[in-house]
Amino acid sequence: MVMVPPPDEAPDSDSSGDIPPLSSGVEIEDLSDDSEYIDESAVSCDEDEELFCILPTKEVKIEKSLNTLLKVVRQLIRDHEWQKALPFIQQIIAQDPDESSGWLYLGIVYLYTGKPTEAAENLNRATNYEDTQKSALYFLALNDYRRGRYLQAQDYLKNLISLDSGQTRARFLLGLCLVRLQLYSSAIYEFEEVLHVYPDHERALILISYSHIHQERPDNAIGYLDHLLELNEKNISAWELKSRALLRLGRYAEALSCAKRLLRYNQGNFQGMNLACFSLLKLGRFDDSLAVSRQLTKKYPLKPSGWTQTGLALMMMDRYQDALEPLEKSLKINPHDKITQSYRITALRKLKRYGDLLQYYEYLTDTDPENQNAWYNKGVLLHRAGRFKEAIDCYQKVLSKNPSEVRSLLNKGRALQALHQTREAIACYKKIISITQENADTWFFLGQIYASLVRLSEALACFEQTLRIRPEHVKALVWKARVLDELGMKQQAYQTLSKARKLDPDISTQLSSKYFHD
Repeated sequence: MVMVPPPDEAPDSDSSGDIPPLSSGVEIEDLSDDSEYIDESAVSCDEDEELFCILPTKEVKIEKSLNTLLKVVRQLIRDHEWQKALPFIQQIIAQDPDESSGWLYLGIVYLYTGKPTEAAENLNRATNYEDTQKSALYFLALNDYRRGRYLQAQDYLKNLISLDSGQTRARFLLGLCLVRLQLYSSAIYEFEEVLHVYPDHERALILISYSHIHQERPDNAIGYLDHLLELNEKNISAWELKSRALLRLGRYAEALSCAKRLLRYNQGNFQGMNLACFSLLKLGRFDDSLAVSRQLTKKYPLKPSGWTQTGLALMMMDRYQDALEPLEKSLKINPHDKITQSYRITALRKLKRYGDLLQYYEYLTDTDPENQNAWYNKGVLLHRAGRFKEAIDCYQKVLSKNPSEVRSLLNKGRALQALHQTREAIACYKKIISITQENADTWFFLGQIYASLVRLSEALACFEQTLRIRPEHVKALVWKARVLDELGMKQQAYQTLSKARKLDPDISTQLSSKYFHD
């Protein structure tokens, strides 16, 4: 004979209602590219290259003194002698206001002396003359690029390329704009055009590699980087990007070797140490990673990455309490770093410091009321603490934005169930079933309610649905056995309970021994 608990003596009927965890164990997140941009020199323009595109004006029948002035100005500009060039340019304009080069050169001088508005005014005037139109368009684009106006710069460059498709400097600058706009696919096309003409263009090789990495094509990036390293094996940016590309491919030992090459040529380089530390973490060499991360925080105490990786290495060694301090230091530097936030949450969970977690989510919902994940997790913690009404308010915040969010509906139903608001709980579960019939827990909790209301046929149907979706659901087997027993189907109840015991041999210790009679 088998006896099972009656509905009012349900096993495992804790108030938390089997709330899903905030997160599982520690998982090493991918190294972010966003917080640390590649070497700024790679995404800037070279003044000598920019100015080289000012070709000598063809000799025309003008006063000899004007020709002399033009030659002097061109040379002063190439020598970056901006202030010395200015009075000569003013003489040119005074002698001949229709001399287009005067307006072009005046715009260039203003550009390089930090007067972008005056630069744009004079360069626009130079675009009205055929012989200076192309140069003026280029420097107008450069003026906007330097001001962070990448869309406007892009328009000037497209106009220039439509006039002369062989403008490789224009294509390179257009590629820079597209990188800044994160339009990596289009940037790759422009850099390919540059490399077709200048296959050894180092910055184009760097930036096309960078763009391929962001397009999730690290293999392509490595091909360009290998070409660049054949030209210059001491190129720091190339070793950094190759290490990043190898990390994307899961080739951690090679990524570590590239980081070490970077450090060989530039000892103490932040990115080299950062990548070495991360590669060691991925290789499971936590002691070594911890040693590097501590060097990183000593040398770069205001960079959050070192503190985050110190905390992560300690977590991987199960030293969660020790991990909290470096993780919190990282968040003081960059409070909005979601990866570090997730590590800190995991450490607090492992330490069962739910009060600290709740305080953190209260801060998040106060400072960022649109953060739906924060509202959900705050609800979970309040739910665990038995503060069901407050938990429901949090779940409702999520549902007000997304009425079909199943996790929040399910937990709201469990909280209502704990408050004995049975009708409302049933409505929650039925709403989930209208969204998806494949959520095993929804059927299980609805079955619990029906069993407690002695609606046994409906309860049995719910538990059958749970087991259809998740055959190893031990609690559903136990509750099904209970319902079968109440329906007088003792043999089927015994078989069902035996199946539960096979799946979880400890089930007999979780239930009172009076319910088991072999």
